[in-house]
Parts: sequence; C-alpha cells; structure tokens
Amino acid sequence: MHKLKYTMKGGAIFVGFDKYDIVQAISESSFAPCDTTEIWMQECANRIKVQFGYKLDYYNADTFIDELLKFDLLQEIK
Repeated sequence: MHKLKYTMKGGAIFVGFDKYDIVQAISESSFAPCDTTEIWMQECANRIKVQFGYKLDYYNADTFIDELLKFDLLQEIK
C-alpha cells in the first residue's frame, strides 16, 4: 500500500497510509490541539467557517480531507 502525501500553504507536508492518518498528522501539528481527532475536525471546521466562510463536512476523516481539497486548503502531492 502506498502512502498518501499532502501539503498545505506554508509548505508543511503530511504523510499517511489513509486519510485518517493525514487528519491525525494535521491535528498534531495544530496550534489548537483537542482531546480527540474527531473533536479537532469539528473545531477546525468551525475555525475555517469563521476565517474563510467555507462550511466543511467533518463527518469522518475521508470527508474532511475531501472538503479541505475541494476548498484548496490542502493539496495532494503525487
């Protein structure tokens, strides 16, 4: 199985075997940590709504990553 690689503006690179790994890596690098990855996704989505006006679905890690990609907040590295 190959690893997924993503980047955000600023140059941070996140690598994992699945999208949940990527969400965990992003949350671990966050200046706004939470008790669980699920809570972090919800709070991150709230911050993005305030900052950019985008309403992200954070139902699960796959959806959350897809939403970040859709709004160009995350880019896949191929």
